Amino acid sequence: MKVDTPEWDEYFLVDELNEGPDFVSLDKNNNSKHTYYYSEITNGGWMKTYTYSKKVSNIDINKLWDVWSDINRWHTWQNDLDYASLDGDFKEGNFFFLKPKGGPKVKIQLLKVVPNKQFIDLTTFPLAKMYGDHDFIVYGDEIEIKTTMTIEGPLAFLWNKIVMEGIVKKLDSQTDNLIKKATQG
Repeated sequence: MKVDTPEWDEYFLVDELNEGPDFVSLDKNNNSKHTYYYSEITNGGWMKTYTYSKKVSNIDINKLWDVWSDINRWHTWQNDLDYASLDGDFKEGNFFFLKPKGGPKVKIQLLKVVPNKQFIDLTTFPLAKMYGDHDFIVYGDEIEIKTTMTIEGPLAFLWNKIVMEGIVKKLDSQTDNLIKKATQG
C-alpha cells in the first residue's frame, strides 16, 4: 500500500504476509532509502532489522573506507560520540570501544572486514546481540553506502528500545557526515 506524506517522495507499508520489508521510504531528493524488517525467531526470541542506504557519485571509495576504518577518529565526524578507540588493526576478530555521549563505554567486535567493501560488527548485551553490517556497493560511477542494523535474542525487544532505536534514527546523518568527512577531510 502506498501512502503520500510530505516528508518522503514515496512511503510504503508492506503486507505482513510478504517476505519483503514491512516498511520502506524513499527520498528521491536525497537519493536515500529506509527499510524496516520485523520478524519473530522460531526459538522464542525476537529479531528486528533496519537498513539505511544512500547512493553517491563522484567520490573515492578509498577515502570513504579510510574514514570508516579509522575508528580512533570517529568522534571527529560522529557528533554523538565522546570517543572511539581501536588498539591494533582494523581486522576480523579485533575489538574496539566507543563511548556515546551520555552513555556507557561499549565493547564491539569486528566479525568481518573486506577492505573497501564491507565490515560487520557485533555488540553483545545480556540475552541479545546487535550486528552492524556496513557496506559499500559499487554501481558504475555510483557507490551505495548501506548500513543494516539487526538485533536478536530473548531480550532484543528491550535492547532495541534502549540502544538500537537511537542508532537507527541517526543513520542518515551519520552517512551524510561520513560522506562529508571523506570529501572534505
